[in-house]
Amino acid sequence: MIIGAKNNLIIAILQSYQSVFQDSPDAVNVFRKPLEKIVELDSRSTAKATLKAREILIQCAMPSIKERSDQLEHILKTSVVETRYGESTSTHRKTPDFEIIKDVIDSKYIVFDVLTQFLCSSDPWVASAAAEVYIRRAYRAYSVAELKHHVSGTSSPIVEWKFQLPLLSTSAYNAVPEAIRNIKSSPSMNRAVSVSDLTFMINKNDTQPLRTGVLVPATHLDDVDDMLSKGLDVLKARKPASTDLINVTNVFVGSTEGYESEEEVVAKMKEILSDSKSELNAAGVRRITFVVGDKN
Repeated sequence: MIIGAKNNLIIAILQSYQSVFQDSPDAVNVFRKPLEKIVELDSRSTAKATLKAREILIQCAMPSIKERSDQLEHILKTSVVETRYGESTSTHRKTPDFEIIKDVIDSKYIVFDVLTQFLCSSDPWVASAAAEVYIRRAYRAYSVAELKHHVSGTSSPIVEWKFQLPLLSTSAYNAVPEAIRNIKSSPSMNRAVSVSDLTFMINKNDTQPLRTGVLVPATHLDDVDDMLSKGLDVLKARKPASTDLINVTNVFVGSTEGYESEEEVVAKMKEILSDSKSELNAAGVRRITFVVGDKN
């Protein structure tokens, strides 16, 4: 009981200081040795505290969140700006240069914690670049066949992509869990399996369908209705004659300011889904995912 209570106390203290460690190198230097001592503990009863201390040490070995945010912002902006010799300002915008953002997509370091803030950037081209990084990184287990940026004026961009499970001949196939690759089922009994963020029915003899996804950014939860409608219009324009529900929609919500509790946010999301049910079906959407930004 005593060891368990101390273990929980240490975890609570570490969680309280975790954000401070990420932003303050001085705090890291003060606590580094105590954290290293906790990591050295080799006991089942202290395992949770040891893991938390190890997690913080790994995070502290990385640049601070602000430093990584600044680095990522520079990369995203560089990828969409076309500079021309003799011009003093870089006003020419373009779709993201894959060669510039590729290092971020393939990075072994954490990216999503600083990336999502740019999905609703006031600069739609930067938001578009952030969306491409998000999609290509989140869907690495799939073969992303095509990606299109729907940028119009100053409004938030809708990004569309096509994807499917990788073919046997591709190295990406090895990223798919073996349980999914080796499904054995009769033609009359398909099995529901999940890979990455998509659940679907698959038979071992089936040819993988080419699916379509859209990433829909909304600055505020109250803006989701309008932006979701635009995203579904993109899907409906690309939807084949098949009635199968195979597409996905990812909705990013930048702020829920004005909603006092998580219950209110969830209730609003349910209301949006209820109002959009017929449109979702018409667009062949099998799964819709909400990602809510955290301004902290």
